[in-house]
Amino acid sequence: MFTTSELRSLARSKRDSAARARRLAGMLSQTIDLNRLLKYAVELEGEADELDRQAGNAQ
Repeated sequence: MFTTSELRSLARSKRDSAARARRLAGMLSQTIDLNRLLKYAVELEGEADELDRQAGNAQ
């Protein structure tokens, strides 16, 4: 079981990774690769949101 602080840290890390994926997607010319990275970014944001919800429930 993670502490609230650890959950929030994991959420921040996932959001940072999502932002990196979006920046990288902006450099790609292949639509397939760009869409894959953008989808990955959305998934990471969703996981971060879930971690934030868990952190809120743990308080």
